[in-house]
Amino acid sequence: MKNYILCSVALMIFSCSSIPARYPKSLDAGIFSDAGPKEYFLNGPFDEMFKNVNSFAESEDVESASKVTGDGQISFMDNAKQQTFKTKINVRGNTSLFDCTFKKLKLKLNKDIADQQTPFLMNTTLNLGTHCGDQSDTQRTRVGRLANQNAAVRESFAYQLLKILEVASQETKTIKMTYIDSKTQIQTTRMAFFLEDPDFAARRLGGQKISDEEWDQSMDIESYKKFRYEDVAKAYFAQILIGNKDYGLPLPAFLNGSEPIFFNNESEMSRYNFKIVKWADGTETPMPYDFDLAGMVNDSDSLKKKTFIEPQLALFADGLRPYEMNALFQLQKLRTLFSRKILDQTVQHFVSKKSLLIQVTQAASDLRETDRKIILKYINSFYSLLEKKLYTSVVMSKNTNFYFSEDKSTKCSSKIPIGSPVRVINDSGPLKKVVILDIYKTFVDDEFLETCAGKVGWISAKTLLTSDYPKEP
Repeated sequence: MKNYILCSVALMIFSCSSIPARYPKSLDAGIFSDAGPKEYFLNGPFDEMFKNVNSFAESEDVESASKVTGDGQISFMDNAKQQTFKTKINVRGNTSLFDCTFKKLKLKLNKDIADQQTPFLMNTTLNLGTHCGDQSDTQRTRVGRLANQNAAVRESFAYQLLKILEVASQETKTIKMTYIDSKTQIQTTRMAFFLEDPDFAARRLGGQKISDEEWDQSMDIESYKKFRYEDVAKAYFAQILIGNKDYGLPLPAFLNGSEPIFFNNESEMSRYNFKIVKWADGTETPMPYDFDLAGMVNDSDSLKKKTFIEPQLALFADGLRPYEMNALFQLQKLRTLFSRKILDQTVQHFVSKKSLLIQVTQAASDLRETDRKIILKYINSFYSLLEKKLYTSVVMSKNTNFYFSEDKSTKCSSKIPIGSPVRVINDSGPLKKVVILDIYKTFVDDEFLETCAGKVGWISAKTLLTSDYPKEP
């Protein structure tokens, strides 16, 4: 099958990154190949469209706002000759619709025209990642986005990293886009990126995208048996590597042989920022997307403003930086979702890609030095956590009490869930002084209606603690 290659600059030649061989032969990526134009011009009624979107901001009516469209044209130079194609322009997004002054866009070209040996061959529907706004690197939007063209470049590159990691994902191409308002004639030139339509991406990979409505309606314990869990694990590890928390894919975690407990990054029964690809054999793979709130893109941790972290992490992950704390929390969750075999295989796979990730980042010509340092910071921190913190000790004794005082006079009304990560502060004497990490969000004191995790407390010295969790086969 065709390899997907990230070309290096200068004389450096890197190994090719490819979708695993079990994925069927892919179609030509067309506009996303390295050949072809990298500068485009988009003409459309942007000012009018964005005003229409903003009219729904007060009610936060995303459904109505996302229906705003306009007629436009996209152009590029080909051998000194301008090529122009008519296109429908749609706004797209969710929170970004009201968070960004310049909205994300979707282009729908006339298929008959665009398929005639043009760069849009096989990609007549395209998502466009825009600059969101014109804030400085030290500012963030209400939701937390970096609203300038640097974010667009970083997000496009994040997709490229997923491709190296062999995670099913959409193609991207970083471009320079000049937006020309068809009514005011005002021109705005910013860095942007083309993002492959998810339906096109699924077909390119040899599968078919399941509609959001169909998959959400069929979500039950049986539907999760269709997942290729090795693919799910890669997708989750990749989200952690790029510092993303803005996603959800509820998966069943089994506790003590009980009924499955579904949870995701927000402890909600919801799927978001994942598309589902179905293969010919009936199995399914999640395809992550939308990384504009990922740490690697917005780098909120570099700001003086305090970054939100799970409150319970402050004591448990003492010494780690905020983005490392959040990554640690997500890594610990994965130990309840996947078998030890899949976890170890995924770790080995990611370790084998580390040097290539670093090489490609160092060589990427689209990145500023500032961007490069931020991306490398997240890559190196992820691998440090993977090596030192993934298999931290957990509580394995049933019905373990957590005491708020060393004299056992007060205790949490809930027992410590098996599999809860533990940090031992002092293990001398009849009690161990510890901090518990509550990855299930169930370790709550009924009397005080607050979590018992993230606090210094005591457990019996006889409590079984082990890093062998999940247990090696």
